[in-house]
Amino acid sequence: MESILAEYKAQAFIEGEKRLSGKELAEKTAEILGEDPDSLNEEEGHSSEEAREEAEITTAEFSSDDLPWETEPAQETPEAENEEEPDIAKEKPRKKSLLSFFAGLAQRGNTQDNASGAEEGPEIIPDEPQTEEDVFTEAEEEAQPSAPKSRRKRNLRRTKDNSPRKRDEKPQEAPPEEEEIYSEPEAPELSVAEASRVYGVPVNSLLLRGSAAAIISFFMCYFALAFSFGLPLPEALKNVKLLSLVLLVMEVVTVGLGIDIFLYGIKDLQRRSFSVETLVCFSCVFTIMDSIIASVTGNSGLGLPFSPISAVSMTFAIWGVRTQCTALRCSLSMASISSEPYTLMAETEKIENGIVLNKTHYPLDGFVRRTERPDLCETVYELAAPILIGLALVLAVISSVINKTPADFIHTFSAMLAVSASFPALFIFAYPFYKVAKKLMRSGATIAGWSGARDISSAVGVVIRDEDIFPTGTLTLNGIRIFPGNSMQKVVSYTASVIISSGCGLTEIFADLLKNQDGDKLHCADFSFYEAGGMGAVINGEKVYVGSSGFMNLMGIRLPQELSVKTAVFSAINNELAGVFAVNYTPANSVQGALLSLLSTRIIPLFAVRDFNISPQMISQKFKISMEKAQFLTIGERYALSETESEKPGDTPLAALCREGLAPLADTVRGARHVVFSARISAVISILCSVVGMLLTCFLAFKGAFGSLSCANMLIYMLLWAIPVFLMGNLAGKY
Repeated sequence: MESILAEYKAQAFIEGEKRLSGKELAEKTAEILGEDPDSLNEEEGHSSEEAREEAEITTAEFSSDDLPWETEPAQETPEAENEEEPDIAKEKPRKKSLLSFFAGLAQRGNTQDNASGAEEGPEIIPDEPQTEEDVFTEAEEEAQPSAPKSRRKRNLRRTKDNSPRKRDEKPQEAPPEEEEIYSEPEAPELSVAEASRVYGVPVNSLLLRGSAAAIISFFMCYFALAFSFGLPLPEALKNVKLLSLVLLVMEVVTVGLGIDIFLYGIKDLQRRSFSVETLVCFSCVFTIMDSIIASVTGNSGLGLPFSPISAVSMTFAIWGVRTQCTALRCSLSMASISSEPYTLMAETEKIENGIVLNKTHYPLDGFVRRTERPDLCETVYELAAPILIGLALVLAVISSVINKTPADFIHTFSAMLAVSASFPALFIFAYPFYKVAKKLMRSGATIAGWSGARDISSAVGVVIRDEDIFPTGTLTLNGIRIFPGNSMQKVVSYTASVIISSGCGLTEIFADLLKNQDGDKLHCADFSFYEAGGMGAVINGEKVYVGSSGFMNLMGIRLPQELSVKTAVFSAINNELAGVFAVNYTPANSVQGALLSLLSTRIIPLFAVRDFNISPQMISQKFKISMEKAQFLTIGERYALSETESEKPGDTPLAALCREGLAPLADTVRGARHVVFSARISAVISILCSVVGMLLTCFLAFKGAFGSLSCANMLIYMLLWAIPVFLMGNLAGKY
């Protein structure tokens, strides 16, 4: 009732009406409601005295400060805020593959029930007068029909301008509302340990179902081969109708074992997207139709339906999904072993020539999401699947309808679709990734799926630091000499403070030396590093230089002639030699193998070492390798790229390294390159298998050579094309 009065009073003000009697006011109100005036008062329960009091309100002569009625602007309540954004069942972002279809992957979040449709009244703030514009706006909103809920919620979120406005000032027009775009909130990322458990849930189920499907498919293939090549076969099954019926039943059972894959193919059509599962789904549907026709009519010389081909495709699909689940479980479980693993990041801002791989201590945030990004199989078949289905339809029409044999259309079309779903399609990426993931587990490393492997493979260089070449335990102090005029504790404290501040590979042994000498790390002011192989700082007002013998000569500091130590740390205080620390560098066999492995690829090792004693000549001499393909950066680039703590990484981690040293890094780089190479070759083989098979099927069907276009021949054809894919996958894990 109050809203009706507010609407009419605003209209009366605009039309210039002065006063209304209670009777006239009731009639106007009943007019709006479309009801009888007499019944109005009964339903509302208002007394006639209250109606007369409200009718005596002046509606024409008032100012913005003396309003005839006061209705305060609605403010957004906490309940309204909660109602603004209804809770949605949060689920983990679906990987575009079948993996997210399983029940273990479906449980990504807990659905929070929220009472919908229950709107509470707005909170009223007293003693806040409305302006004329507010009156117009409020009355206009009341006169409009009920807006959609989302629009009303947007209105609740508006903030009114309560600043005073002059009567003659024109109100500003509100900017047009942008169309609200609904986007499902993204669920929090699972930890690597949780994701590993999730991907491990369907593995056993897929193993059982895949084994059962393989047994059924084996008998179906034997029946097809026996029927075509005269192998032993029960007499009853030599009848085409009966054998087609048996194959039909066996195919339906096989489809039931892979029902999740079949349903995923159907859901792809609903989402207007395509995948390998779509091809398998189409193949099964039309071969079932062909089997039904053959079991009724006998196919009139066309031969057996292609049910065994579709059943084998479904079996390979089940095993392909299991292989991918197993590979992801291994990869993610390896990443969860270490509490603080190294992460391999792609540096794009610090280098101009392309992506550079940099090992940092950045956390594993985003690792699971990168692992679940679409792989090569999904990307290729998202484009290829609709083309293959369309090509199958066109070729089936050409070979049957145009050839004036329309009765053969279903049989020919089912043959086209059967050969389009190549057996190793789902193994394109899954199998080589599985092989490499198993190998990397022994090295203490893991790759973040196809996305991580692709970016690692496309990198132009990899950053190598001091600890990669000489890990913990390979550096030892071989002797200390303190020159007259300096105390042992002072020289050790000054030298160790500069070394620790530099962050080079000598930090650990000098920190231990400082601890043994009961020294303290001192503040290093004006720290600087030099291209000549040294560093300097100001400690307690004294200039300290630390570097190699060549650096000391360039800085004008005289060295005793009897000093012939090649790998030593020289320390000078106020341009006077204060001490010499002999360091023994012991090469590790694992580092030598890793360097040879990296140098055999096209990725350039970028030496970002801070230890001034490490040089190309030293590495070549210690590890007995050629450094022609390696690159030593300038001192500025070394310090920029050798930062292990990255505050603003360019992207999520490409790989996780759970062990120290260069070997895990080298194995990861080579493994990623093998995965990418094998997957790309396998994708080409899989697509060629489908296209060439469809063209051959069209040619034989057009010629009417259904004796050659038999289920047995197609089975042999597709199995032969699958062999190179599995050979490539096996080779990916052998390096």
